[in-house]
Formats: sequence, C-alpha cells, structure tokens
Amino acid sequence: MNDPKKLDEKVESEEFIPYFTKDYSVVYGSPHYFVFIRCFYTMYERIRLVKKIIIDKVDEEFEENKQQITHHYKNYMKAKNRIRENRGIPLQTDSPDSEMQEGDEAIKNAVVRHRLAILVGITVTRSRSKLDWSTFEDLIRVFLGNKAFFFFTFDKLIQTTNKAFQSILSDEVQKSQSFDMFKKYSLVDTDLRESMYLNDYKINLQAMSSMNGYTCRMLYSPKSKIL
Repeated sequence: MNDPKKLDEKVESEEFIPYFTKDYSVVYGSPHYFVFIRCFYTMYERIRLVKKIIIDKVDEEFEENKQQITHHYKNYMKAKNRIRENRGIPLQTDSPDSEMQEGDEAIKNAVVRHRLAILVGITVTRSRSKLDWSTFEDLIRVFLGNKAFFFFTFDKLIQTTNKAFQSILSDEVQKSQSFDMFKKYSLVDTDLRESMYLNDYKINLQAMSSMNGYTCRMLYSPKSKIL
C-alpha cells in the first residue's frame, strides 16, 4: 500500500479498530514486524508446552526408577565438571546447573533443564541443515514420546523467525525510517500522537521501498498487555 490516500482510507475504516489512545504504543512498518512477533510468541508457546511434557515425563520416570535417573544425573555432572576443568572454563556460580544438586525435586528440575537444552540444541542444528530429517524426528520422539508431532516443524519456525528478524534489521533499521519514527513518536504524550506519526509516515512512505505494497499497524495496551 504505497498510496498515502489509500492508507488514509484504511485508517478510517473498521479494519483499524481498536483506535489509538495515548496510553497505547503504536507502530507502523512492514509486515516483517508482525511475522517476527507472531513467530516469536509461537516459539515461546511451544517451548512452554515442551517443558511441561518433559516435566511430566521426568516425574513418571523418577517414580518408576528414581535410582537410575539419579545415577545418570550424577555421572553427567561429574563428566561435565571434568570437561570444564580440562578446558579451563570457569565455574558459573550464578547458574543453577553449576553444581550438583541434592534432593529429589532439585535433581528432577536439573534433568528437565538438561533435556530441554538438548532438545533446543537439536532443533537449532536441524534448522542449520546439519541434521537429517529422520534423525531429527527420532530424537524428538525420544524426548516427547507420542506427543512429539507438534514440534516436528519447530526448525522451520526458527528459520522463519530469523528471516523476519533479518528483514527488520536490514530493511526497517538500515534502509528505511520506520523504526526511527516509532522511537520519535513513542515519546510524544498526546492523543494526537498517532495522527502526527501517520502523517510523517505517509510523507516517507514512497521512500520505504521494502514495504512490498503492504503496511502493518500494531497497537499495544500496557493495561491489558495485549498486542
């Protein structure tokens, strides 16, 4: 939508409800903003669900074979500390995994964090095309069992999120002025903030060649915490 007149018409239409009030934050830019935020929160939601599945699985395994889980955990920590010493890596005292944990709950929490870290690492490796699909799927099933299906596309989600972020970085910050305009008008404390922002945006709309014919408008309410 590179025509300022058409953009004006859209702002006046119902498609732009809810309307801006001065307690909101508002941003105009390319759809890359929306894609990045939507994908980022989708990643967050899926990781939360993965953690819940891992917690349930660890609880079940701990109840069935507490001794084996504890034994494997202690061996892992000994090997980890040995590797750290051999490589001269300083101990991170602020990390919950820097020292061997004692007590059932502490050990279970440590195992959950360890498994989640491995799972994320596997997914990042897959997103970089350094792991074949069948191996990736088998490893996901090891950690998530028959609930693994929703995580099979997480590597693609990482790639899409990263692509959108790179587009924001190159198009919106380096080439265009939309990010600078957002920072400028976020400091304006008046009900006319969006009108001023939109007028400035329309003036520079033609120069923002990265829009590809589309404009994204997002509102954030601090009160409801809804974007």
